[in-house]
Amino acid sequence: MKKIALSIISLLFIVLIIIVLSMLIKVNKGIDNIKSFEYYYHSGMGSSYGNYKIKCKNKCIASIDMFHNGISMEESKEISSKQMNELITVLNKYKVNSWNGFNGNVDAFDGDTFKITIIDQDNNKITAKGYIKKPKNYNEVEKVIENTFDELFNYKEKLYK
Repeated sequence: MKKIALSIISLLFIVLIIIVLSMLIKVNKGIDNIKSFEYYYHSGMGSSYGNYKIKCKNKCIASIDMFHNGISMEESKEISSKQMNELITVLNKYKVNSWNGFNGNVDAFDGDTFKITIIDQDNNKITAKGYIKKPKNYNEVEKVIENTFDELFNYKEKLYK
């Protein structure tokens, strides 16, 4: 009887370990695909803001809504799967999934604001926001997002003359 009880306890322990490991792997796996992507920033001086979005169904459509020094721009167009894969690679390289829940609000009168929301095809959601304070590797990720959208819309030439 003791052997059977010990076997059952051992089996339950192994099942528990498998469940915990599978949960950890899911949390740390990174981003495989994107259903919805939104990155927003606002300059503390009020002279500029940008809203970069991607929505994917059969194809992925990127849109941009920007304002800088009195000039505004709104456009949408298809983003290639190559560009999407490059963006996802960088998001994973800098572990943007670990930003989930980041709330870097700081009591101050003036500063830059950001918000990022990513939803994958399985409806897993990553949300981070900040006012002045930003998560680890934020500047590198911001630069890649800006470059990806500038490749699509050539907005730097239009807005930052």
